[in-house]
Amino acid sequence: MSDEEAIVSIDIMDVAYIAIGVRRAIGDDIHIPAVLNMGEIAIVESVIDHTPLLGQLWLTYGERYEGPWAYRVAEQFGFQYTNEWAMTGVEPDAERLAAALVNAGLTRPN
Repeated sequence: MSDEEAIVSIDIMDVAYIAIGVRRAIGDDIHIPAVLNMGEIAIVESVIDHTPLLGQLWLTYGERYEGPWAYRVAEQFGFQYTNEWAMTGVEPDAERLAAALVNAGLTRPN
């Protein structure tokens, strides 16, 4: 994806709700930043780097998606990505995770 395409496909609400999901995963528990050996801001930055992926999925499937995308896809992506990363110590497959969240809300699943 070119830089121009990435800029076009970034929705500021996706950025905000991914960060909300990350923060919800971390909560008041210092375990996740300690396990990942990163501060909270660095974790948020790493996860929101996947915002263009969500933008591309929205462009492809948005018309068929039912429900609040920000809550059900972006926030859940941030939450699940962070939890899976903390449990395994390896960054999850963002495409797999995002696709599962999107497919769950499609009117006609893929």
